[in-house]
Amino acid sequence: TIPLLVSIDQCIPFLDHHIGHSKGNLEIKVAHDWNVEPYALPYIFGHPRHNYLTLIRAILIRAICCYAYVLDFIDEMEYLQKSMEYNQFSKHFICDQIKSFLMEFHTPEIRLFGPDQFFDQMSYDRLRRHVRKYLQDRKQSLLRQNEKLWQEQCQRSWRS
Repeated sequence: TIPLLVSIDQCIPFLDHHIGHSKGNLEIKVAHDWNVEPYALPYIFGHPRHNYLTLIRAILIRAICCYAYVLDFIDEMEYLQKSMEYNQFSKHFICDQIKSFLMEFHTPEIRLFGPDQFFDQMSYDRLRRHVRKYLQDRKQSLLRQNEKLWQEQCQRSWRS
């Protein structure tokens, strides 16, 4: 159950995001619960808490879907790095996970950490397109699987 709270404000919380407006523009930010420890591992709606190996990937996908501008994304990545390090993940592990994610989505030129740090809006826009296509393809695949299961159940119930 999702609790609904009626209020008038410039920003409203929804699931794990804050949705608002700033200077006439829609603004969506990843919600961080500052009442909990400042660098608690983020909760991703619908992601199992115990699965840390895919947590960084889920955090990256959520941030990419949320932030249109590369500098906002970079701020979120700095928060991610601090949160993961605070929770005993090595810097090497974090960087490797992010590098492999960027390789998977065909944007190896983006380097978020280290002395050779590089990012630009064009590359980030390309990354966002690849991630959106991945999510769209994944959604279609899940719909096909569900349709197939539904057809199998219908056939079984007809036979009995």
